Amino acid sequence: CFDELLLLHQTALEENGAPFRYVILVGDLCMKGPDSEKVVRYVREKNWLAVRGNHDNAVLGAALGDSSRRSKKKYKWVMNGENGIANNNQVTLSDDDVMWLAELPYTLTIPAALLQADSNESSEVCLDTTIVHAGLVPGVELKDQSIETMVTIREVDPIYKHKENFNGKGTLLRYTRHGAEMPLAKNEIRGDRPVLWASAWQGPNQVVFGHDARRGLQLFDTKWATGLDTGAVYGKQLTGIILPDRRLVQVDALKEHSPVG
Repeated sequence: CFDELLLLHQTALEENGAPFRYVILVGDLCMKGPDSEKVVRYVREKNWLAVRGNHDNAVLGAALGDSSRRSKKKYKWVMNGENGIANNNQVTLSDDDVMWLAELPYTLTIPAALLQADSNESSEVCLDTTIVHAGLVPGVELKDQSIETMVTIREVDPIYKHKENFNGKGTLLRYTRHGAEMPLAKNEIRGDRPVLWASAWQGPNQVVFGHDARRGLQLFDTKWATGLDTGAVYGKQLTGIILPDRRLVQVDALKEHSPVG
């Protein structure tokens, strides 16, 4: 949603009262609204930062020759540049754009010291803050998180210590990504219901993420994780957060760009 992105940035600037040290996007620059080419080009040329989302990976696959994606209508725009076809906004995905997308990291971590330098004296102590598209499995070190997790996770399964009289409230051992084929030890049992990964996240870093438009804005009392996807492509809102004060900024979508689903 290119126009909404520009509107959100301008609104955030007015709210902040000063330019930002960095602007960071939580991924899915592509395939979430019209003018994906313009979003990529604008963010790249502005030297803004971003992490990779699952839709960005899909577009990269099409750009780099994945025949199964290139055959689908929704990816035809990806090939306009190589085919010499300009769309009505006269922007096509260039080789430089594709290279830039391919070099995006899956996470970015803002050091606490940098956030603290920008904080008000009265604000709470800042923590390292990690930006990721979808999320992380609680209790797993960042270096051990899988790419699949970082771009697709929404829920996790709690794993408990097995007891003969297990009633769903035994000793919690760990979490696994919901839907992942993870073998259990003999003394382990999977909980009856998955939970939102962000509701179970207890650090050590605070996390800001996107991806889960169905649930919308995700705020938790612990403040360990904040989910910003509020469904702009579906005609709802585009949301940002100003760090370190954690002020939310939101603009309404200009139109419904795609039906839900």
